[in-house]
Amino acid sequence: MMLDSISTEVRSVESFDSTGVATLEMRERAKSKRMPFQPLFDRFDSMTTLVTPNEGPPWLSKCLQDVTELGSLSDYEATTGVAAPNQVSIRNARSILSVLAKIDLCPSRIGPSSDEGICISFSSRDRYADIESFNSGDIMAASYSANSDTEVWRVCEAEFLRTGRKISRFLGES
Repeated sequence: MMLDSISTEVRSVESFDSTGVATLEMRERAKSKRMPFQPLFDRFDSMTTLVTPNEGPPWLSKCLQDVTELGSLSDYEATTGVAAPNQVSIRNARSILSVLAKIDLCPSRIGPSSDEGICISFSSRDRYADIESFNSGDIMAASYSANSDTEVWRVCEAEFLRTGRKISRFLGES
């Protein structure tokens, strides 16, 4: 009786998306050494995907993962009557977070928006601010304090950094 010996080969593929996030896919290939009159066995048995930021503050990885996971809220619409975040809001939220990482402005919370999309919120003492990335592609920001009027403004991609700095200053005011 002839036994087939099996070896394992690991192959990795690394790529970067537009926000500087590295994705490393490691594929494990089980290979058999062919014996005469045996079928060829050559397939990928398992795959692991790791997503890590190329650079940035330590909180960025977790926040990017939280945003990605919001895309899998399959029963969200059935329970809330509001559509779950779509790929447009996820892509925009990931871009916003990558820009906020440049000024180390860590969100207090990331969650689905009650207006269909993703809400990235910040709070400090009696102050609250958020940036909402909607499924429509629109992006709005707001700031609120018990001592001042609520301010709401539209944000375009070119203004992510300016908006982050504005929120950071607002949260730091006494």
